[in-house]
Amino acid sequence: ATRSRDLDLAVDKGLEDVEALRIHDPVTAADTLAAGVPWFMTLFGRDSLLTSIMTAHFDQHLGLQVLQSLAKRQGKVVDAASEEEPGRILHETRMNADVPLFEGDRSRYYGSSDATPLFVVAAAELVRCGLALELIEPLMPAVDGCLRWIDTYGDIDGDGFVESVRRSPGGLVNQGWKDSWNAIVDAGGGIVDPPVALVEVQGYVYAALRARGYLARALGESSGATWDARALHVRQAVDSAFWLPDLGTYALALAPDKTPVASSTSNAGHLLWTGAALPERVHRLAATLMSRRMRTHWGIRTLASDHPAYDPLGYHTGSVWPHDTALIAWGLSRWGLGRAAGEICSGLLRAATYFGGTLPE
Repeated sequence: ATRSRDLDLAVDKGLEDVEALRIHDPVTAADTLAAGVPWFMTLFGRDSLLTSIMTAHFDQHLGLQVLQSLAKRQGKVVDAASEEEPGRILHETRMNADVPLFEGDRSRYYGSSDATPLFVVAAAELVRCGLALELIEPLMPAVDGCLRWIDTYGDIDGDGFVESVRRSPGGLVNQGWKDSWNAIVDAGGGIVDPPVALVEVQGYVYAALRARGYLARALGESSGATWDARALHVRQAVDSAFWLPDLGTYALALAPDKTPVASSTSNAGHLLWTGAALPERVHRLAATLMSRRMRTHWGIRTLASDHPAYDPLGYHTGSVWPHDTALIAWGLSRWGLGRAAGEICSGLLRAATYFGGTLPE
């Protein structure tokens, strides 16, 4: 119990909802986490991993089972129809093989640029929260497979950044968490076609490299410093390529010609959560996210209100997503900006009271 009745309600209801999302995985013969109801009552890469990370302090074993489910389905071959690639973590699957997805008539679809680094992040977070090392050790080949995918198939042009681009004509055009067709927009409101290097994905890659360094030290391996050095290289490269001093934020993405997409979005806030933002950028970025262009009374807008493409009801072009806002609050707290984080969390709690404690997508 806490001193806040609204917080107690939200936490209790949130844990109830997590329990409602438990599903049986016939491949591992254990529980795993679904993404949502009704249509997404199935295993997702990004969604199930983020839920595992967010609930790691409450239940490490459920997160472990998610990792096991995803590792069993980790990519092994190159298949353009499903966008499977060696080491890649799937985007979505249907547990019943007789129920195909629209992409290539397959029961698994791998079109995600962020699930693969998030797998590594989740593995380390579970250990930090108390999961026994002997339980994570069998998953280390999958962890290292993820990192190999980042270096090869993820970075399609060898520039050091992971690009989001579909391999199949029937796949998702945008393969980050903002995966709607019109999610990636330039400063003038025009849609930016892939391949694009999304800013939050680079943050996840940084976090994955740091996570691998942490796991190396925890397992008694000698490679921890090497992984940390790689992470710092990515961090500096992201700052050089993405930072927009005029806007006080990081670019939404790099366009196909490698120019920054100068739109002020919530994506940049994920660099606070992952730690990928340079320390000297943190206060300026936080001020941008907390400005009236970005902040509402119930969360952070996905796109700034003064942007030509802004729509308060747009799926990824202005609406507020609780998980997105929560990661930004977590990031602000990580950097010692507890007052700003508290204001954002208070907004989420105000919204939750209108939904009986359960926040919508």
